[in-house]
Amino acid sequence: MEYFFIAGNVASLAALVGFLLQVGHVLPDDNVTRVTLALSLVLTAAFWLFFYFVPTNRVKKTVRDRLDFAGSYVDSSNSPVEVFEGEFTLIDFGILAVPIPPFETPPTVTIYPIGRIKARRPSISAVTLDSFEVGALESGQWGTWKFRARGRQLLPSKDPS
Repeated sequence: MEYFFIAGNVASLAALVGFLLQVGHVLPDDNVTRVTLALSLVLTAAFWLFFYFVPTNRVKKTVRDRLDFAGSYVDSSNSPVEVFEGEFTLIDFGILAVPIPPFETPPTVTIYPIGRIKARRPSISAVTLDSFEVGALESGQWGTWKFRARGRQLLPSKDPS
């Protein structure tokens, strides 16, 4: 997914360069052209700095929310499959138990890096009905990871009152 964002960024910058080249040929006045070019460059730089370096901005949150695939699905045999996503942080070599909503059977758990973690994925040692254990085998795996659990979740009981 990171390559998708990189490609989007490169395309955005290429579009900006194309716009700037086009504006330079359309506007006859040199002062208007310089102001337009400078303003475009400053606004673009400000947007990308804001997007990458402010940890909780609305644009980044909206993009992350749209990449969240948690919810109910139906597989090819028309059986319901629930997907739950979350995050955990590894800070040492110990085993971390990550809680998840209760499933009927142990779910399939997949781990994804958040950010630029270049290490192999941490090992999942045990998956139970309501948690899984994960541990780092090398210090490069320390950091924040995203997980996705897939399976049939238990449904909440209906209140008899």
